[in-house]
Amino acid sequence: MPLLKPVFKAKLQMEFVEYTPPETVGDDQILVKNRLSMISPGTELAIFTAKHIDMENPKNKWAKYPFFPGYSEVGEAVKVGKNVTKIKVGQTVYHWQSHALYSTVAETEAV
Repeated sequence: MPLLKPVFKAKLQMEFVEYTPPETVGDDQILVKNRLSMISPGTELAIFTAKHIDMENPKNKWAKYPFFPGYSEVGEAVKVGKNVTKIKVGQTVYHWQSHALYSTVAETEAV
């Protein structure tokens, strides 16, 4: 069964796109199997409905389509790069990424 994550393609248009977690991680990265993903009802709804205050701001780089919603996850480290020292495989990790079952994050972005 393919892994899916949501993406807002345009105003009021959401799809699920397939993705594959990497077989390996970079030297300073962690692969996390997420257990929980926080929803931001204000920001995500504002972007989904194209009412976010920065949607039309050309200087804004993140509130644009396509937009992968989500920003805060908790999961288990399932792979760690050779330079990762603070996080061990099996450890619970908090990080900032979009909604997905698996996320790859830099060690500096995980707690």
